[in-house]
Amino acid sequence: MDVSAVDFDLHEALGSDETGAVVKAVKGTLQEGQVIVRRAIDKGLSPKDFQSAEQLRQAFDTATAVVDKCWQAARAK
Repeated sequence: MDVSAVDFDLHEALGSDETGAVVKAVKGTLQEGQVIVRRAIDKGLSPKDFQSAEQLRQAFDTATAVVDKCWQAARAK
């Protein structure tokens, strides 16, 4: 999925996601990013690149948690 092609309100999409299809797709895209970063880390990086990759990995983890919480909050309404 080309991230630059994403042109929708994620909060709105998660709020109307009755089946979980949107949350599954978004989390899948985030997971793909995590895999790419982890592969780069596993191959070995310079200390500076490792630090950047680790921060990016943490950002993917945080984004996944936020998507889950937003979707759960929308379901609770």
